Formats: sequence, C-alpha cells, structure tokens
Amino acid sequence: MITIEVIDDLRAVDAVWEAWHDLLKRSAANRAFGSPIWYRSACQAYPDHRPYLVLAKKNESIRGIFPLVIDPKDQTARFAAPFYTDYNDLILEPGADAIGWKLIKFALDPERPYHKLELIDVRMHSHLNHGLYTFMGTERLRSCLKPMRKCYYLPLDREDYKTWLGEQSRSFRKALRRRLNKLDLLQGRIIELRPENFDAGQLLETFLSLHLSRLGKESSFLIDHNPQFIQHLLPDLFKEGYVKVLAIQIKGKILAIQLFMFDDKCLCPWSGGFSKEIAALSPGSLLFNTAIREAYDRHWKELDWLRGDYPYKSEWSDHYRMNYRFDYTLSKH
Repeated sequence: MITIEVIDDLRAVDAVWEAWHDLLKRSAANRAFGSPIWYRSACQAYPDHRPYLVLAKKNESIRGIFPLVIDPKDQTARFAAPFYTDYNDLILEPGADAIGWKLIKFALDPERPYHKLELIDVRMHSHLNHGLYTFMGTERLRSCLKPMRKCYYLPLDREDYKTWLGEQSRSFRKALRRRLNKLDLLQGRIIELRPENFDAGQLLETFLSLHLSRLGKESSFLIDHNPQFIQHLLPDLFKEGYVKVLAIQIKGKILAIQLFMFDDKCLCPWSGGFSKEIAALSPGSLLFNTAIREAYDRHWKELDWLRGDYPYKSEWSDHYRMNYRFDYTLSKH
C-alpha cells in the first residue's frame, strides 16, 4: 500500500537525505535539478518559501518524491528555485507511474495548504506530464498546460564523435581546428575538474569569477537571493558528483569553465564563463566540442542545451523540444 507523507520543515529533510539520493540515482531525473542538494540550497536561499516535500512510501521505503515549496505571498506551490531549474519533474524509479499518479492526486487535492499549483519547465516526456495526463485527461489538462519555451538539443545518433564531426560543414571544422591550434600555441589544454583533484570551495570561487567576467551585471546570480543559491549549491553538488566541470587551463591558470548537469541519457551545459583575455578563442565552443566527444564516449544519447532560445544553440543543432507550464487553481470548498 502506498502512503503519502509531507515534510514541511527543512531540518527534517536530513532524515530522508540518503533515501532521496538512492531514489534519484535509480530514476531518470536530472541528478542536479532533482537532488536534495538543489532543494535544500533553494530553501536556504529563499527562506520565505516554505518546504512542502511530498513523499510516496511503500513499507516505509520512499518510492516517489514531489519536491514542492509554498510561496506565502500568493499561496502558490512551485518547484524550488524555478528560475534556475531547467527541467522539473517527479522523482520516481522506472516503472513507478502509478506512484506518480498518487503524488499528483495528492498535490491537486483542494485540502492542500495552497491555492494554486504553478509548475514551469515541464517536459512532454516527463513523469510529471505523464501523470497529469493520466489523472486529468487530455481535455481537462489542455486548459492548464501551455507551451513555454524552446530547448535545443543535439541527438548523439551517429556511430561516434569522429563520424559526427565529419558530417559538419567545412567552415565549422576549419574554425574548430583553428581555435584548437591557437589553444596549443598558448600552451593551453581542456581538463575536467573532479572532486578528487580540485577543491569544492575553489571551484565556487573560480566559477563565479569567470562567470561574472563574462556576464558582469547581466548575471542572474547578482539579483535577489541568487548569490546565496549558487554559494549553497555548487560545492555540495560538485562533491556529490552531480555536476560535470570542464575547464580551459593555460599555463596552469583556469581561464574558462563550463558546468554540465546530466541525467541517465543527456549531458546538459548549464552555466559557465571565461576571462576576457581568451574571448577570441571562443572558449564555449571548445568546451562544447569536448563535451560532445566525451558524451559519445560515455554513450549519452543527447547533448541538451536546456531552456532558452539563444542564437548560439541553433548553431549547433536545429533540433528542439518545448518546455511547458502547468497552472492549476485548487477548487476550495
């Protein structure tokens, strides 16, 4: 029998911390966006948002998680830190659609302590969307679920990286070769930063320095409570192995960095930055190229550029899918 429990005190999240990690690693959810680290960091950065962590249990074992928070300003339940979470979903093990349905039924019950459910960046093939269709039906859901924004992705459906590269245009390959040659002349190399060879605190400092060097006042990390969010998030995410970090190192100094989130099928560039002194190298292109090669080597199915219709993404692929927004007002008696 499936039972539903709610955790509404952030301190109590520690009691399910390991079970959450275990379920996440068995699920199809993005390891970063679906992690307890992400949830706790968001709650710490936005303390006005009340935790509302919905758990589905069977024989005291956690079988499903709906990681919500409640914004008391408008009595709306949302996913935590939606500004940064490119994909939102239930956390379920494979084949647990019936558990997802029960989580959704619970969340949409008029007796819940919020007036509205506002869920953004929902993917069409997600557990959440599947459960919503099952519970609400096509006609009823159509009025609540609306297209939101494009997400470009590159299918990794060629035999290997070499085959993929050979199919790119002559100008693309020539530009890439020129940048790689220039990197060699600068005595530079592309490396992966790992917890065993790079300090998590140093990673945060390096990332923010290069990110702000690139974006300055346009960085989203400078608004509202967002600096606190990344400060809480990144070190623990890195230590847990839920973020892949590629960097360009020149003469021993890291001058560009890119953070990649991932799930069991996709590698996802999330955020990065670089020093202005190497802007001419197009460091993002070099890091994306390395990511594509490594994704082929590790048998990921896609390189997913996540949400946002930025021109550089369509330069790598013309494939895209839509993210959706679900808005539902509870019928209070």
